[in-house]
Amino acid sequence: MRWAQAINFALEAIQYGDDSSGEFGARIDESLNLVAEAVSLGAEVWKKEQYEQAYALIIKEAQNPELDGWSDWQIEIMGTCINLCDDDEIEQQFLALLQSLERPNNDNWSNEYFNKQLRELHFQLISFKSTDEELEQFLAQNLGDDNMRKRVIESALTQQDYEKVLQLATDGIQHDKERPGLVSNWTRYVYTAHKGLGNVAQIKELSLQLVIGGDYEYYEDVKKLHTTEWPTTLEKLLTDLNKKSSHLYAQIIVEEGQYKRILDYCKAQ
Repeated sequence: MRWAQAINFALEAIQYGDDSSGEFGARIDESLNLVAEAVSLGAEVWKKEQYEQAYALIIKEAQNPELDGWSDWQIEIMGTCINLCDDDEIEQQFLALLQSLERPNNDNWSNEYFNKQLRELHFQLISFKSTDEELEQFLAQNLGDDNMRKRVIESALTQQDYEKVLQLATDGIQHDKERPGLVSNWTRYVYTAHKGLGNVAQIKELSLQLVIGGDYEYYEDVKKLHTTEWPTTLEKLLTDLNKKSSHLYAQIIVEEGQYKRILDYCKAQ
């Protein structure tokens, strides 16, 4: 268990030392990578008793009080057990452990983040051990997790099932309406779905909305979709961007040769 000792020493150093260079954290990451590699290789040749011993040692270290407050590393250590879940008994133990570690959300960001990490471990286990049907069922049951919703959307996009993408992304906007970053992500998928479905009116509106929201990558689409009314659309777009003090305002007025606006912008700065 020298790797565990190394991790403990590094954690203690982080508590009392300066890790602004990231050296201590890097050493922990290296130790965990070695553990994961060793377990992956061992799982190919170990007998049941060795599986059980390895599982017990890893879980003991994952629950080390020294790791309190370092959930990323705790989860990473636990994740090395997935290769051991080839053994059905260990799989059941691991699933029970994941369930027992769930924390009440109570609008607590830390608990929500930890539960999300546990869910990711569960997803990795199902991907490793179960059928595609069971994986799809798990994802469908956990659409409240943005990572799981994104996976389902990406799968639907691969199959060019734009109606499903549209439904999932629209539901995501409603579900995460208090989280602007996620709303932007889901809106991009809504745009992609409408584009795939050929809904011109919707993509015209959404492309403009996305650029006003700060997504420059949709600017060329805005220009192509608003050719006939471009002067009016550009004026409205620039006015909205200026009101929002968007970082895109300066970029676009230069690109479009809006010299008076450039002069006014420079004076204001």
